Amino acid sequence: MTRARKRLKSDVRDLYGANAAAVVTRLNPFIRGWSTYFRSGASSKSFSRLDNFLWTRTWRWVSRTHPHKPERWKARRYYGKRGRGGRWQFTDPRSGAKLLKFSRTKIVRHTMVKGGASPDDPTFNDYWKNRRKKRVQPHMTTTKVALAARQHGVCPLCRKDLIIGAEYEPDNVRDWVDWFEAMRHRLHEDHLVYRRHGGSDDPKNLRLVHAECHRLHHAGDGRRFPKSTKKHQSSGRKTQPKGLLEPYAR
Repeated sequence: MTRARKRLKSDVRDLYGANAAAVVTRLNPFIRGWSTYFRSGASSKSFSRLDNFLWTRTWRWVSRTHPHKPERWKARRYYGKRGRGGRWQFTDPRSGAKLLKFSRTKIVRHTMVKGGASPDDPTFNDYWKNRRKKRVQPHMTTTKVALAARQHGVCPLCRKDLIIGAEYEPDNVRDWVDWFEAMRHRLHEDHLVYRRHGGSDDPKNLRLVHAECHRLHHAGDGRRFPKSTKKHQSSGRKTQPKGLLEPYAR
């Protein structure tokens, strides 16, 4: 808990002067990875305390970003309406991306081994067989694995590791596998040439990116293709926009 507070405090301080999108992009991977790693214990109260601590840090960031604005204006712009449980949630006003909460992570209890159930006892063969079925290691799709290997484990949009925090070394390997399982769902396959522009689902036309990066990337589609999109829709032709593949032609 102490290390988590120091990490959050340091990250928010580093983001003074940045926009709200940078705050969400920087903090969400840590919140997701940390809460997933510790979700097997009695963590609900600890998660709530960290949420309260994070709220104070984000409010300081908002106050420092807009020192002359009234509190109601700041709350309405960055927190909007109250969410579940009547609590505020920090939100990027431009993209709508929300800062995750520790308390939203589902608590998953570790099932203790039945007393006296020795793996060497033949009478417990069925017990151990059923128990191991529930612990099958998760796996990523072959397409995502190939894309991650091709990109050397780096997101091409933010230039950071696809699995942020993979350097963690927990005492229990099973905890790391569970954490990785939760993180892999946050990796999206992005099309270099959009399908509406004639792009295909071929792996050569795909790249693996963070979900947050994917959302922020597509938030600017209206500015990048304001006229070409209407032209393609009216004429029915599918042409490849220039310059989309240039950074990845190497």
